[in-house]
Amino acid sequence: MEATSAANFSSLPTPSRRLAQIRWRKKRTRDEMFTEIMAVTRNERAHLEEWKDVVAKYRKDAREREDRRNQREDRRDECEDRRDARDER
Repeated sequence: MEATSAANFSSLPTPSRRLAQIRWRKKRTRDEMFTEIMAVTRNERAHLEEWKDVVAKYRKDAREREDRRNQREDRRDECEDRRDARDER
């Protein structure tokens, strides 16, 4: 039993090695966190761009509808003006 304990004890990392492992783990965790944040940021940016495209398309469609409505009103006004001019003669 003591031989086994001694074998296990010798396989344990030294305090300096253990500290190095802890430092490495912290660095790895920071790196992983940074990578995760960058991935989330990329994802959010993609969603934002998609949203901007949808809004731009909606605004373009609304502008085109407004232009068509204005053209119809202009034609209607021209017809009324011609009718009024004809009636005055």
